[in-house]
Formats: sequence, C-alpha cells, structure tokens
Amino acid sequence: MDTHFAAQRDLDDLVAALLATNPGIGAALIDNAGHVKLYAAAEDSSGVTLVPGVYSSIQSAIDAAADGDSIYIAAGTYREQLTIRGKRLDLMGATDEDGASLVTLESPDAETLDVDPVEDGEQLAAQSAVVRVQNDAHVKMRHLIIDGRHQGWVFRRTSPRLGFASISTVNAETIVEHVETRGFDLRESVWLLDGWGHRKGTFATIRAAIDAAADGDEVVVAAGVCPEDLYIDKHITLSYSKRLGARMPASRRRMRPVI
Repeated sequence: MDTHFAAQRDLDDLVAALLATNPGIGAALIDNAGHVKLYAAAEDSSGVTLVPGVYSSIQSAIDAAADGDSIYIAAGTYREQLTIRGKRLDLMGATDEDGASLVTLESPDAETLDVDPVEDGEQLAAQSAVVRVQNDAHVKMRHLIIDGRHQGWVFRRTSPRLGFASISTVNAETIVEHVETRGFDLRESVWLLDGWGHRKGTFATIRAAIDAAADGDEVVVAAGVCPEDLYIDKHITLSYSKRLGARMPASRRRMRPVI
C-alpha cells in the first residue's frame, strides 16, 4: 500500500469512529492541518460545549467550509447536486484497503437540478451538472463515483441544446483524481489519464475530460462520432481507442499534443 493510501486509511479510521457516534451524519470538515473541525454548540455554567463539524449532506458541509478546508465523505451513496463557489476545497471520498472509492454521488431527479447557461456560438444553450464549480473556486476531488442515473434521455427529450454532465467548471479550477462517472450517456466514452498512464477519471464527453485535465494529461476517446466544439488551452494529448473497457486499452492511436 503506498503512502497516500495509507494516510487515507488512517483518516478513514479516525473519521469513521467519529461518524459512528453521530447516526445519519455522512460528511466531516477537516482543517488544513488535518484535524476534524470543532464548533461551539452551547455555553452554560460549565463552559463552552464543542461539537465536531459533521453533516448529513455533502452540500451542507460545503456551505459550512472555510477556504482551504477538506471535506471527508464517509462510505455510502449520496443523492445530491453539489455547488461550490469561490472556495478552495478538497473533497475526499472514503476508500477500501485497495484504494477503490466507497462513495457514490448520485444525480437527483432531472427536473430538480439547477441549470446553467453555457456559451455555444450565437445560440442559447444550457447545461446541468451533478457537481458545479464556479466563481473562482479551486476544487480537488478524489475517490468519488458520480452517477447520472441514465437521465441523459430526459435532457435530450427536453431540448437538444440542454446538456447533462458529471462536473461543470465555470471561471474556476477543478482537479480530479480517481473519479469515475457512470450513467450519463449510453457509455462513458472518454478516459482521462495522468502522465504515467494511470486513469484519473471517466467522462461522457470530451469537453468534461478536458475541463478536468491538467497539463501533461492524456484524453483517450472511444472511436465514434463526437459532436462537440472544443476549445483547448492546456498542453494535453488527445488519442483514441477502438475499445475502452475495464482495463487500459492495449494500443491507442496517439495524436499530437494539443496546446
């Protein structure tokens, strides 16, 4: 087990013990020193009572977080749309002993999701996303599974110019590590790899993968037609594979790096 996963497991054990004493609580706030944050809950003759910063929803933890905090998400399934604005946060999902994510973030029903306008030439377009990162926020997400619950058909039926994505980043920065998406289209046809070829996440669109990519990453696209307009301002590699499966494709046709 590498150092990162060992540290993650130590944190898992610590916070799991905390959450076990707070039934129904699923997310805990961690300060930049790695400690569970404490808050004053009441004051009486015996002094101030401190309670840990734990929350039953991820969004409530986001709302309470200060700039630079981390949000630890206990194992489980959460049906929420997350919005992060103007904060520097680290979202960490619980993992098993092999580093696999134990946290699934499910999309709420399509009709309840907030929708954001997007630039698409001169025509009006909009997009709904399960995680919305906006307004100069800087967010790192690790060890999460984002499930769209196969609701893309609802958006396509409503309007061909209404998109549905796992993560949207608008005037902000999003970094993903070991984030998997599923249920956003007929297939998750785009992989994001780091410079060593390790998978960082899977996406339903090339645009979503590019938004999440860092310089030096590679975006691998399944063979087929991809009706997307792309603007790329990062040093990344685009390539395609005839088949994307559970394992890394044995061979990919590599395209030149795009800047």
